[in-house]
Amino acid sequence: MTTRAISITYVGPYPPIRGGISQHGYQLVRALHDRGATVNVISWRAQYPRPLYRGSQVPIPPRNDTHSLKWWSPVSWLKARLAVKDSDLLVVPYVSPVQVLPLRAILAGAQGCSIAIVHNAIPHERLPFSRTCLRLLLRHVDGVIVHSQVVADQIRSMSIDTPVSVIPHPPNLDLQQEPLPDGPPRALFFGYIRPYKGVDLLIEAIAELRESGTNLRVTIAGEPWTDPTELIRLAEQRGVDDLIDFQLGYLPDQQVGALLARHHLVIQPYRSATQSGVIPLAFAAGRGVVVTPVGGLGEAVEDGVNGFITSDVSSHALAEAITRAIDNLVKLTAGARGSAASWGDLADIILQILESGNGGTSRSRETPPTT
Repeated sequence: MTTRAISITYVGPYPPIRGGISQHGYQLVRALHDRGATVNVISWRAQYPRPLYRGSQVPIPPRNDTHSLKWWSPVSWLKARLAVKDSDLLVVPYVSPVQVLPLRAILAGAQGCSIAIVHNAIPHERLPFSRTCLRLLLRHVDGVIVHSQVVADQIRSMSIDTPVSVIPHPPNLDLQQEPLPDGPPRALFFGYIRPYKGVDLLIEAIAELRESGTNLRVTIAGEPWTDPTELIRLAEQRGVDDLIDFQLGYLPDQQVGALLARHHLVIQPYRSATQSGVIPLAFAAGRGVVVTPVGGLGEAVEDGVNGFITSDVSSHALAEAITRAIDNLVKLTAGARGSAASWGDLADIILQILESGNGGTSRSRETPPTT
């Protein structure tokens, strides 16, 4: 798709900020550039109160004007609001209710079209007034983009009539598809280690597999948001600490490809979820997945083709699905190849919303194409 030179402002997390939302922003900006658009980035210097984000962050250089927003500073909101007024399109990712007031203030300055990309309609850690905050934001945009039908349904349940487009989550990193490594199967969990992600269920499943005669080696790689001592102790108590390699700490982007290449399978034992940035990374690397049937995880997986979906959220169901995956690694690897969505597709949807809204002047409520 080609387009006239349009001006877009992206307001959201952006490198050197860490994490999947920042990676998402970088890839999206790059795809929009590839479509011929001029994209200005306004990012955060302080995204949240410290208790809400426990991961480590790279300090933002003092003279980096791109990263100027502070969640607590109306002055920074006003500067951003003035900066977006001449843009044809304003794109804002939504992650936390804490950011609603800054984003709403910035949206008020938009003269053109505006789009929200909703990563979490309801926060993983429940916060007061989260639904009210989301309604406040989304009633002032021309379109909404999400990466799972579950999130779209959550938005519609809040009586928000803004058009919602659903498109699969593209891979946040550029990865090569490597052949399966030699040796016995080895599984991988990676990403921030948070209670809702069910790492304890994975440890219990490894213990059940050992009891049934399968000694599956697993790497758990990522930065813990809580004290990991209990997880390490659980592995020792269940007698599987020799099968688990805890690689605790932030996983740099440059190491993700090599880590995936050393493993045969990716496991997401989540207790709750909205959508996943890990699944498309696994597919981009040619690795099958095992996921629990929560949130949008099951939407991203074709059961038995590029992964297996557990029957429920339990260690027993997880162990059963892992066993099926081990027996079908070659098939899952073949199915995973070609499963990743495209950043170009996401950029095209955004530009279609801009076109259907006539630059934001008509506030069109016609639902744009949904993938």
